[in-house]
Amino acid sequence: MGIGGLMADEPVTVTAERVSRPRRPWSDTTHRLLAHLGAAGIEGLPAPLPPTSPDTEDTTFVPGESLVAAVFDADQVASLARLLRAVHDAGVDVVRTGSEVWQPFEFRAEEPRPVDGAPFLGDLVIGHGDTGPWNVIATSAATVSLIDWEFAGPIVRVDEIAATCWLDLRFHDPEVDVASGATDLAAKAGLLAVFLRAYGVPRDGWAAVVRGMVDYAIRDAAYEATRLEVAPDTVPADDSVEWRLAWRSRSAAWIVRNQRQILELADAHAAD
Repeated sequence: MGIGGLMADEPVTVTAERVSRPRRPWSDTTHRLLAHLGAAGIEGLPAPLPPTSPDTEDTTFVPGESLVAAVFDADQVASLARLLRAVHDAGVDVVRTGSEVWQPFEFRAEEPRPVDGAPFLGDLVIGHGDTGPWNVIATSAATVSLIDWEFAGPIVRVDEIAATCWLDLRFHDPEVDVASGATDLAAKAGLLAVFLRAYGVPRDGWAAVVRGMVDYAIRDAAYEATRLEVAPDTVPADDSVEWRLAWRSRSAAWIVRNQRQILELADAHAAD
């Protein structure tokens, strides 16, 4: 996870027909989820394929344009919101076998979490887990898909919504994200309103989503520091470590400074 790059530093082989990556303990569970989502009528997602070897997990390749460095337009934002809601809704019917293995990470959840004023947002759902722009593909001028499902699994609804809004609508300090500066605060807030309405978040839950963006960014920075084993006496493994922590923490601070205006602008856009 990160602006302009994958979090997982693992080899991935991509052809016009398939994507192959190393088999992991959660591969079977993730593939069962993808098969379930496809059977539920959610189109355009990667579909499980027979592996090319016992050591790989394989899915179909999703053709389209990467949006990793793009500013999403309103149609793309609405498409992403509807897709995420469809995934969350379909996940309710996933057959539990008792043998599920989900990749652990900071936002993996085992039970709902109360959200003041918006109980809907505290629900436990089965989500994608890594919905940043590096995993969003424009499949047409107005539709998007999600790829790379290795972090899929149980997550609190507000965490996935907040992460998606923070990362894909680029609620970042403009000084740490060049693409973020392509939209001003009013434009970002307008896209936030588009997303929340398309997903179906009640208006009384919008403030919780904005707070959730801050919470997610802070926890994500801490997760990265732990994952990268950052300590007073450690030497960074590469030059990206400071950057990975900087853009997350600075973005959290930027949202805190602007959160009241974000909500006011989003409300004004929704009222138009």
